[in-house]
Amino acid sequence: MARPLSLKQKATVRTLIIYLILVFLLGIWLPIFGQQQATVSQERIVALLSGAEGSDLAPTIKARTTQAERRIARLYLTQWMEELGLSAQEHHYRMPNLHPALD
Repeated sequence: MARPLSLKQKATVRTLIIYLILVFLLGIWLPIFGQQQATVSQERIVALLSGAEGSDLAPTIKARTTQAERRIARLYLTQWMEELGLSAQEHHYRMPNLHPALD
């Protein structure tokens, strides 16, 4: 037969069970709360880049087909990244299109 657990061992088992429950609950709750904050930020970026609204830094962009519109979008995204404490690196390259008439 197995020996009964001592009081110290019972307390350790209870603590372990409590930690496992907390980890489980945090795994459920954190993605939900984190997603709500990211969604507000994403909506703001998509609204500006899609032309749904402008900002104090950039006029309303109807499309990103001209050099000026792409520059506005690039500056907006660069400033947004810097506000988050990130640094943006601009890469100057042109990828060829599959259809030669589009280049």
